[in-house]
Amino acid sequence: MRPTRILCSINDRLRMEASPKLLLPMPSLLERLGSAMQGVWSSVVDEQSREAFEAATEDKVINNDVLMNANNGSVLSFALFHNLQNPLWSDYSFDSKQFLNAVGPALENFFDTTETLRNQTRASEEEKKNLDEIEKQSETELKVDISGDMTSLSEALLGTNQWRKRAESDPQSLEGQLWKMSTPQSFSASYYVTKFGLLGMLLDPERKVYEEGSCRVGGVALLDARVMIVEDKNKEIGEHEEFEASETLEKDIPVAAQIDVLCEVSYTFSTAKHANSPDDKETVTDLAVAVFEGWLNGGPEKQLRWRVAMLRSAYEFPYTAQASH
Repeated sequence: MRPTRILCSINDRLRMEASPKLLLPMPSLLERLGSAMQGVWSSVVDEQSREAFEAATEDKVINNDVLMNANNGSVLSFALFHNLQNPLWSDYSFDSKQFLNAVGPALENFFDTTETLRNQTRASEEEKKNLDEIEKQSETELKVDISGDMTSLSEALLGTNQWRKRAESDPQSLEGQLWKMSTPQSFSASYYVTKFGLLGMLLDPERKVYEEGSCRVGGVALLDARVMIVEDKNKEIGEHEEFEASETLEKDIPVAAQIDVLCEVSYTFSTAKHANSPDDKETVTDLAVAVFEGWLNGGPEKQLRWRVAMLRSAYEFPYTAQASH
């Protein structure tokens, strides 16, 4: 591998393979199939469940017009239905319709903030110098192992996360706004993807620049929605604590939720050296899945705040344009 391709290789791994630590583990195929089977069974044998399924599809909480375009669309549809029937959702007053109505504008703001920050992020003189050194060295001399841990490698090559420093010092800045919309791991991934991409584009005079405010989310659909009680494995249980029916204990039970949202996102870009030319603009539409996480109860912030924990490609829809984030 040529040294000039090392940054691109690392950047590709960060984009496509990085898996931030999630509150809930991603379900396996067998778990999805099991949830779907239970969803089918309950909708067949139980009239109340059948009515709930029909109401969810009518309200587009379960959007079969979208889901049936996926591989195993029926599995997605009934697994989503089963998972939404978890009583923890209603116990903590979660409204799926309200979430669905709000998530589109929220994602539009998230993507626009991220891309605007990428526009404003510049490579330092030291980073440019390091890139020149990389150009002059061989891969062996660099001793870069791109199969290693991405976080450690990112910090070693690019140093401190400057977005986080700015977010902490100025919560009203773009960095501060993005911090409020992201989990810490997702925030760091966005920063390092941006820096790797920027360094790789220093050699490209035709690099694309985002037109700020051009992001549009054309449509959203729920793919999955899971909730569960998260047990603290480090907590010591007293001799008779399991028999105590304390309301305080009930209030402090940590309940984590995770929602996968499919979204169609459009951006307008122009090349850096022709940024003001209307003929040089290009609109790109991506299909992405945003994984949201939040605490319905007992979280560190003591209130529900949905954050983007991960962005991934919409692999459930292989015949549709995939996301580049």
